Amino acid sequence: VKGVFSGQSGSVGALGGIAGGMLKNLPGVGDLLNQNNQPPANSGFGGQGAPQQTEATGLAIMVAMISAAKADGHIDAAESQKIFEHMDKAGLAADERAFVMNELAKPVDIEALARLATSPEIAAQMYTASALTIAEVNAAEQAYLDKLAQRLGLDASFTDELGRHIAALR
Repeated sequence: VKGVFSGQSGSVGALGGIAGGMLKNLPGVGDLLNQNNQPPANSGFGGQGAPQQTEATGLAIMVAMISAAKADGHIDAAESQKIFEHMDKAGLAADERAFVMNELAKPVDIEALARLATSPEIAAQMYTASALTIAEVNAAEQAYLDKLAQRLGLDASFTDELGRHIAALR
């Protein structure tokens, strides 16, 4: 995950930084990185085959993380606290905070979210970010992840393997 949001400027770059910080701080994410603190090959995160990270990509990943947090119909106190702590650490401007608050208030729209994936690699990043955001997967969250994977056009072997890796880390 390291470097996913680097080199961005402006509001969305800062939001991408929040998303990157949130991902890095999730339990076990560091274990997904290899010994050089780089993501596995063909993961869609860094290295060869990874798309150039743009503000649009950072935005897509941020929206995916927020949607995943709301997948069970609400954001619990712990999830809210993490989001607000990262907003404070990032020193977001008023318009950036407004963007996050607006996304938090919106209902989950998987169709709109899937349209943000402009490549298979970005789709994989969005799904991975979503899966890592959900701490303990309940039935509603699993249904959300299944539907998201289907709308993103992800192969079941990818999502199954990712699920096994995440489960082993928890």
